[in-house]
Amino acid sequence: NKSEFQDFMDSYNTLNKELRNYTSFDGKTGRSGVLRELRPVKDLSTDIRQKIIISADPTESTITNITELGVVFDNDGNMKVDNQETFDNIFKTNPDALNTFFSVTSSPMKGLMDHLNTYTSTSGIINSLEDSVDSKIKNINNRITRENKYLSDYEEKQREIFTNLETIMEQGQAQYSQVMASLNNM
Repeated sequence: NKSEFQDFMDSYNTLNKELRNYTSFDGKTGRSGVLRELRPVKDLSTDIRQKIIISADPTESTITNITELGVVFDNDGNMKVDNQETFDNIFKTNPDALNTFFSVTSSPMKGLMDHLNTYTSTSGIINSLEDSVDSKIKNINNRITRENKYLSDYEEKQREIFTNLETIMEQGQAQYSQVMASLNNM
């Protein structure tokens, strides 16, 4: 029904906005999203949009493309109803064709679901990215541990050198005092 399709568009637009926030780069401020360097995440928004606009097999469905519903994508990649009359008419006059469009084997929505499963399955892209990030964090933590040990050892060595220098200076001061005392007694 129409409200479910509107929910679909709203969910898509929310996902698109989040993906853009996390993968964007602001040339004015030089700030970039935290996932900007992760190419699979950066490409996801475009991939989803491309899957949605692919046409269904015309032998399986009388509606073959989402644009036939009066739906388009704006410059930010958001889905919107461009032709409200066409949109409303499809839901009033041909709901069975709409259901078929979403359920046939060649449906863009089926392709979208299959594509999203490559991201969300247990051996999918997101899991691989998480493993990669976890590995990088572990490597960074290991480097921090090694650097902290190096700094601790270096500090200990410098303290030892300083203590030895203090001892040498005290000995030198004692010898100087003895020499001065000997000269004064002459």
